[in-house]
Amino acid sequence: MAALPEFCLAALVLMSLVLPLYAAARLRPIPAVRRPYLAAVWAGQTVIAAAALLITATNADPVVCVGVGGAGCALGGLVFRGQCLRPGTITGRG
Repeated sequence: MAALPEFCLAALVLMSLVLPLYAAARLRPIPAVRRPYLAAVWAGQTVIAAAALLITATNADPVVCVGVGGAGCALGGLVFRGQCLRPGTITGRG
């Protein structure tokens, strides 16, 4: 069980790659409109970074911190997807 915090930090590092790669793939055809949509990506990244900081700086349970980071990643992705698919936007239908 001594390697659990290191494993959880590695999981958070891998999770931190998901949102930028998803955003890059989603906004590749339209580079001019990237900036307004990236707030959700940065919010998810901030939650993941805070979860990693909780693991390293406190005695918080690493598994709970990975859950919090995963929730931030999922919610950031869902909000970003909702922004991109909103009718009337360049990437949305309508």
